[in-house]
Amino acid sequence: CGGWLVRYRQPLLVPDLRLRPDVRPKIPSYGLQSFVGVPLMVGDRLIGTLELASRNRIAFDHEDMALLQILAGQLAIAIENVRLQQTQSERAAELNGLQQIASVMTSVRDPRQMYAQLSSRIALLADVEMCGVLLESPEQQALIAQPPFYGVPESIVAMYRISIAEGSIGAVLYQ
Repeated sequence: CGGWLVRYRQPLLVPDLRLRPDVRPKIPSYGLQSFVGVPLMVGDRLIGTLELASRNRIAFDHEDMALLQILAGQLAIAIENVRLQQTQSERAAELNGLQQIASVMTSVRDPRQMYAQLSSRIALLADVEMCGVLLESPEQQALIAQPPFYGVPESIVAMYRISIAEGSIGAVLYQ
């Protein structure tokens, strides 16, 4: 039934599901007999569905559907408001993380300490397991790992380099 709601974006009242094989619920083992559902819309955008089902036939009528539509409108607005607040909170946290990263770049003078703080803060901000900085070394024609990396043993970081010599894959990607 939910698929029908998503497809047509219209309320659906089915007093007897036996008479509508085209809208059978995906969970038939529960013995559902009747259904009413409405799409959750924010403007023209579908964000979900609100569905009621019963093991009794003719459990819902047009009044139930009208009430569900009113509730769905309020529910859609509430859900969208929560999503917007969550997005704003995430962006505020990202901006705070970026501000912390910027302060590290301007306040730390020791390169090793700067790379350590940058890689750990960026990794936490990006929610990743590994992060590090590689810098170009024209003499070695390579990008060289700048220890320490977040989440990588120093013995590995010490060997980590990407060749950017002409003809190498790294050179193609680097340019």
